[in-house]
Amino acid sequence: MKIKNRILPVVLGIFLLVPASCDDFLSVTTDNRTEIDTEAKVESLLKSAYLDWTYSILAELSSDNVDDFGENNPYTDRFYDQVATWENELDRDNDGPYFAWNGYWSAISTANAALAAIDELGGGQELDKYKAEALLCRAYAHFMLANLFCLPYSAGGDPANKLGLPYMTANETTLNPDHERGTLKELYDNIAADIEAALPLIDDSYLDVPKYHFNRNAAYAFASRFYLYYYRGDAEDGQARLNKVIKYANVVLGSNPAGMLRDWAFFADLGSPDPDVYGNQYISAEENANLMLQTSVSAAYYVWGGWGMCCRFNHGSALAEETVMSDGPWGNTYNLAYFTFGIYEATNVNKVVQFKYPEMWEYTDPVAQTGYPRSVYPAFTSEDVLFNRAEAYALLGGAANYAKAVEDLNAWAAAYMNTADKSFTSLTVANVESFYKNLNYYTPETPTVKKELHPDFTLVDQTQESIIHGILQARRITFLHEGMRWFDVKRWGIDVYRRVLGRDASTVLSYEKLGYDDLRRALQLPSEVVAAGAEANPR
Repeated sequence: MKIKNRILPVVLGIFLLVPASCDDFLSVTTDNRTEIDTEAKVESLLKSAYLDWTYSILAELSSDNVDDFGENNPYTDRFYDQVATWENELDRDNDGPYFAWNGYWSAISTANAALAAIDELGGGQELDKYKAEALLCRAYAHFMLANLFCLPYSAGGDPANKLGLPYMTANETTLNPDHERGTLKELYDNIAADIEAALPLIDDSYLDVPKYHFNRNAAYAFASRFYLYYYRGDAEDGQARLNKVIKYANVVLGSNPAGMLRDWAFFADLGSPDPDVYGNQYISAEENANLMLQTSVSAAYYVWGGWGMCCRFNHGSALAEETVMSDGPWGNTYNLAYFTFGIYEATNVNKVVQFKYPEMWEYTDPVAQTGYPRSVYPAFTSEDVLFNRAEAYALLGGAANYAKAVEDLNAWAAAYMNTADKSFTSLTVANVESFYKNLNYYTPETPTVKKELHPDFTLVDQTQESIIHGILQARRITFLHEGMRWFDVKRWGIDVYRRVLGRDASTVLSYEKLGYDDLRRALQLPSEVVAAGAEANPR
């Protein structure tokens, strides 16, 4: 089948994207839209405030979850190679930053149009639920732009001195708006304001398909993630932010999260090697753990599945010893409740994968067999919320909070592991600390699951560091192929070593390092945006 690039509407009103010939291009503004003058039209408009894109490939290939199987590997693509080696300029691809940039600004524009219409309709209680959804969509789109195109808030220096992005609270009515990027601190402060304004107004009773919108649980899940990413020690109301992580996570999970966690053992009973069987179950709206689902135009099914695609940079058997085949304080993970598949073909394919993306295809021409590869992915899950809460407890410090953090980690382990396996160990603060204390820090030649952390604050003791390592390892295992690891790598200041492996798929021939303070951790803005006058990310 031929894969045809998606064509997105150009977004004006932030930084102009200037094509070779722009006369027609510049004749359209963001206000060229149908008048939104009824409640029903506002509700309909908000369906377009969600981006049809996933960061799975872009973020995962940037992270330490892939190795390099050699430049002679025939199953590769230049775009994937560019992403995995952190190049400054990336080819145009459905899974690339160009579509993320345009799509998120388009979502912001839609949210702002909805908010403007709500104001013109007079606002009030009947419209508050739409206002909440619009505010959350606007905040989330800015949040994702920040985490892709900016440096992290919690590592690498003062956010007041880092480049941010404009926070757009209204759509432009002129063709040449002049926007400064502002600071990362200003950007995060504005996101916080929108979240806090939205949460009291949430009412998802009007949603026909709640899990494809910011329903109540998804809104509080987003809030818990945001405030965790907003933390960088006690210098900026750190304890208050951690308390908000816990407060908002409690709304989703309560004091006993077991009923909200994914039934991983169910996957073990599926008994089929068909990736669609696993993928459809993983993204099921009936799964309690899936708090919000999003659609995407993406090749994720092929890249993170049993296919000869993107095989030069992928998650293979050597890396699996750090992820889904790693030992932890909970015991060994060779008897996972969730099936893991190894796909091997001579020396060119070495993949260890978990099937999380079902195959979907949107035909634009059924006869010519052209169209778009599509997928669905969980934007927010209960496991993510559980890890957020555990991390907040650990960062607050003290014996009581350490115990609560390990209690949450133990809830995850009990759900994810096959607890009937005699190697399973219930977690305590003592055995978590002992496990990581006795591990050496990772090096490319002698890898371990314990990597040095370089946040902009000092961990107070060995116990705290060990619990953080446990949470990060559990996150890495749980969200394999989903891109979440990249955000953990950024915010915790973890060095990434891109290892080149030999023909045996295990010998390390060489490696390139992306240091914790490397400026390439912020994706470069699309070249068209820079050409139009936006300040580029420094290199």
